[in-house]
Parts: sequence; C-alpha cells; structure tokens
Amino acid sequence: MSAKEIYMSALEGIFSESSGRSLSTQFTEFWNAWQDLSNNPSGMSERNILYERGASLAQSFQDLYGDLNQVLDEVGNAIRTGVENVNTLISNIAELNQRIIQIEVSGNANDLRDQRNQALTQLAEYMDVKSYEHEDGNITVTTGRGYVLVSRADAYPLKSDGEEIKWQGSGGSEVTITDMITGGKIGGWLDVRDRIGPEYKANLNELAEAAVWQTNRIHT
Repeated sequence: MSAKEIYMSALEGIFSESSGRSLSTQFTEFWNAWQDLSNNPSGMSERNILYERGASLAQSFQDLYGDLNQVLDEVGNAIRTGVENVNTLISNIAELNQRIIQIEVSGNANDLRDQRNQALTQLAEYMDVKSYEHEDGNITVTTGRGYVLVSRADAYPLKSDGEEIKWQGSGGSEVTITDMITGGKIGGWLDVRDRIGPEYKANLNELAEAAVWQTNRIHT
C-alpha cells in the first residue's frame, strides 16, 4: 500500500457504513422519529426521542469533521517529516560527491558510489527528481521541474512552513514549489491534504446544510 493509499483508507474508514452508528443509520432513525412524532404530536416520549436523535446526528457531524481534521493533521506531519528526510538525503549525497572525488583521484570509490545510488533511490521515493553524472564523477540532482537540490558538494534544502514547501537557493532566495511536487510520497500526501481532504470536508458540509434545510422545511 502506498503512502497516499494509507491516508485514503483512513479517510474512507471515517465514513464506514458498517458501523451501527453510521450517518445513514442515524438519518434513518432521525426521520423515523419525526414520523413517530407526526403520528402523536403531543407525545412527550416521541418529542424526547426526536430531540435525542437530532442531537446524536449533530454530534456525529461534529465528530466526523474532527476525525477528518485529525487525519489531515497527520498528513501535514508526514509532509514535514518527509521534507526533513529529503534534506538529510540531499546533504548526504552532496557529502558523498565530495568524498568520491577525493578518493577517485588515486583509488576506487565504488562503495561510496553504491551509498550515493541508494540515497538517490530513497530520495526518489519522496518526490520526483532528476539526476545526471559529470565526467569527474560528481552528480547533480534537481527536482522534476529543474530546481537544483545537489550540485557537487553543495546541497540546496527544502523548507516546509506547515502550508507551503519552498526551495532554498543560494543567497537566501526561496521559491514555493508545493504545486510542482506531484510524485513520490510527498506528492501523494500533498494531494490528500490539498485536494482529496478538502473535497471530503466540502461534501460533509454540504450534507449537513442539506439536512438542516430539509428539517426546517418539513418542520415549517
């Protein structure tokens, strides 16, 4: 299961209909309580049950919204950790570049090259990157859109402020690249945080508003 699918499953699990307290079940109980009250408008028992069903339904909406936010908070933490891991990997690659060049002046650095290839593979798991090797054995690594992450012994880290991911160039310059990251774990997490999660929340809000409107219409 991919990193994105893990959080997709968590979001889908929030709305599981297998639970006895699913929204569909509670809507059925809520409308049935209105039907029972219509059959006996003055019945205190019917009124109390309707109140309880309505309160339970409203609480369920609040709980679902809270659960959605909790999952999205976890996705945000995963993104921040992912960016930290990316920075560690590009720093390691830059250091390995330097060591490889020093050793290959008079020797063999195959072990270090293997370590560098492994770091590149791990980096590609987090985001879309490109790399190419120079004649002297150094490699340059860029994002999928061409922002340099590693150039010889220099690393250009990313920064996450909780919302945006920024590339940090030389001289303190910064470029927001959030929308440019579409691959790897971070790309999947961003899709969940910025597109899929908000769609779930919008649909939940729309359903809640429709329930309120229908209730007020019928009650009127």
